[in-house]
Amino acid sequence: MHKLFTFLGFAFLAVLPSLGQDKPSLPPAPLAGEEIAKARGMPEEFFAELGDILRGIENTAPLLRVERQREKEAHARKILSDGRQSWRGSLGLSAYSLHENRDGGNYDDRFRFLASANAKRPLYHWGALQAESRIAQLGILDARSSYAETRRQLASIIRGSYLDLVLHGYALELGKDSLSLAQENQETAIRKRELGLLTEVDVAETKIATLRQRIRIFELEREIRAEKRLFAHETGWQQELSFAIPDSFRKFVTEFGAPRPSVPVGGSLRSGSLESLDHAIAMESERVIVAEAIRKPKVNLVGSIYQDQVDALDSTQTLDRTNLVLGVQVQWDLFDGRESEGLKSEALSKKRRFQLQKEYEKERLVLHRDRLRHDLETRAELVKSRQELAAVSKEKFEKSRIEFDQNRITVEDFFAYRLELDQSKLDLMGSVVDYLGLLGEYLVLHGEGKSAP
Repeated sequence: MHKLFTFLGFAFLAVLPSLGQDKPSLPPAPLAGEEIAKARGMPEEFFAELGDILRGIENTAPLLRVERQREKEAHARKILSDGRQSWRGSLGLSAYSLHENRDGGNYDDRFRFLASANAKRPLYHWGALQAESRIAQLGILDARSSYAETRRQLASIIRGSYLDLVLHGYALELGKDSLSLAQENQETAIRKRELGLLTEVDVAETKIATLRQRIRIFELEREIRAEKRLFAHETGWQQELSFAIPDSFRKFVTEFGAPRPSVPVGGSLRSGSLESLDHAIAMESERVIVAEAIRKPKVNLVGSIYQDQVDALDSTQTLDRTNLVLGVQVQWDLFDGRESEGLKSEALSKKRRFQLQKEYEKERLVLHRDRLRHDLETRAELVKSRQELAAVSKEKFEKSRIEFDQNRITVEDFFAYRLELDQSKLDLMGSVVDYLGLLGEYLVLHGEGKSAP
């Protein structure tokens, strides 16, 4: 839900992303990123520099650089799990000095160097090792899903922030025009005072109105500078941005009631949280296999080559010996303090919880989709009312100009009508952007609204 904050005659609008239309139709065929934007009326269709930013966020956005590390971490865990299924080898080297002093013999001082090599490979672990590998693979898929969801959310935030800056720029544009009018009113008031038509108090009121307008502009410029720095940080975009409103967007606002591209009705919903829950359910199923294998006998292939020393047959000397061992090892943990039972129970409980959570999330998304569609219809009616209000305010201001020239209204009233006109214009554009933000959220639920990388 967007909220419009009015500050001394000017509006500050917090917007959500995306542009589009609200006329129902059958679900359209899937489109590529830029085709979707043009078919739906997304903001990047009107603002070329916004399209450049969205296409470049893969390489510029700091948040996405952080998210990409998650997949690298998942790949590392996959290497670790796969390594447990292959050969493991080790080498041992030892060197020592042996001093012997036997009864009836000479003192003996010798230097010994012994080596060993060991190897081990799992043969059969009841599918536990393969399950751990599948868990790691699911972790990679979950990291990719998380990255895609983060990218969609970031694109929505960027659209909203960009349109927010566009609206602030529009407010600044209107404010400067009103400042020019306030200065003209002040000069007119001074001339009328010289003719005896106005008092010093009337002139002072025009000066106050001019100063207030300058203060409003100063505060708006300060806020725009701060938001531009934050926008540059979120996007990582280093080039200069104009945030200018093209004529195509102004026309889109004024002709909002004209036929617009349709939005999908029904169809499947897409959510990163649902994908994450699917991965979590599959992981817990694999962890059940791992837990069940803990107390089962595990078979390993082992081999070893090592050196040692033994006494000779006459027991007067020692001999160096090299040994080769190759065989099968069976390891069976008969009792583990119910650890495996607890791990299995935990995995089954988590799996059930994720399944219930998925059902809840799917129902919530359907309700959210229905609410968005209802809000789109309401917002469309609101835009029409804003259009009528802007038209009436413009007509009222034009009539007030005539009455002001005829000295039938005061300078303060005339300038108040101008501020009212500015507010109605800003409210109209803000309501259109608000509608398009809701539509963008609706399209994202259907897997649309992603710019081409």
